[in-house]
Amino acid sequence: MAVELDGVDNYIHFGEMAEPGIGPFTICGWFQVANVTSRMIIFSDEAHTNANQKGIIRIEFRGDEAGDYLNYTTRKNDATGIIISVGTTTLVANTWYHVAMTRTGTTGHFLINASTDKDDTIDAGSYTNDDSTLMGRYSHTGADWMAGKLEDWRYYEKVLTDEQIARLVSGYRGPVGGEVGWWSGRHFQGVSHPDGAVLTADTHYLPNQSSNSNPGNPIGGVTARASDAPYAGSGVWTSILTGISQVVGGSITNTGALIRDTRKLTAGAITNTGSLTRLTKKVVAGAITNTGSLTRLTKKVVAGAITNTGSLVRLTKKVVAGAITNTGALTTVKAVLQKFYTWTASFRASDREDPYHAGSDEKRGRA
Repeated sequence: MAVELDGVDNYIHFGEMAEPGIGPFTICGWFQVANVTSRMIIFSDEAHTNANQKGIIRIEFRGDEAGDYLNYTTRKNDATGIIISVGTTTLVANTWYHVAMTRTGTTGHFLINASTDKDDTIDAGSYTNDDSTLMGRYSHTGADWMAGKLEDWRYYEKVLTDEQIARLVSGYRGPVGGEVGWWSGRHFQGVSHPDGAVLTADTHYLPNQSSNSNPGNPIGGVTARASDAPYAGSGVWTSILTGISQVVGGSITNTGALIRDTRKLTAGAITNTGSLTRLTKKVVAGAITNTGSLTRLTKKVVAGAITNTGSLVRLTKKVVAGAITNTGALTTVKAVLQKFYTWTASFRASDREDPYHAGSDEKRGRA
């Protein structure tokens, strides 16, 4: 489920939350905008008056400016050091996006759909303020109302890794660990069949699924809607072990540690630049390129080329078509097989000479 805002007078009020101060934080969640012509506040944690506009953590869509980008605004609580970091991803109306805003020290790392939208240097000071956190409207003027939808928003007083954010983008809806605020949008207090229901302020709260309070209060006639945002369940996840069972088209790219990426790839390319244990069992078409250490690449490749520029222990059992190129160290099983064959032949010869071995002629009663 998601909440839908009308762009006129709807928003979500969370009360005063514990801000991160000078510490790290992550704010992330799913959203879509209903048009690409307006300025819309998605998330706003800041003081509510122009005279006291400080301690700002804000995510907003600037459809009123060229590019249709997100802006990520931060400002210290002494009203100095305001930084507006302009994203680089052009948004499309009525399309689900996952946004993540993180800070470590003076580094702001902002992602859309687990890809970097902007990295920027921001102020290392405290962002604490004494006012409420809002979604869907500008805090101190009530302007820039959001027209669109929101789902599964989270707040952490730590920086989620890119891998954890990618897991959320894949549709994971369970806990990551350390949630300070978590409003899934799947449940509303006092509403049994929420799709299409107009939520009543001070009654149909969005529960905070973390251990803290601060439920989301739907103000102005917020509507609950069935959502088609990516959803893949809520089982507890700690690390990426299996990525996907089958990919019919497209490419898979890994730049970090990868245990098992896929069982079958029908089309597209697989590229790995980090540590790889097992890539795939079968590739029907496309190329596999590895520039890092590789333990086992594939059992069968029907078409395409395999290229390795790092150390290689085992490349493949069977290649029907295509080329295999290795420019690094390659360990083969030829020498091992030769030694095994020699040892087996010697063993069988000694077997025939041992009268007490189960396979000897004398043991069978034959002279």
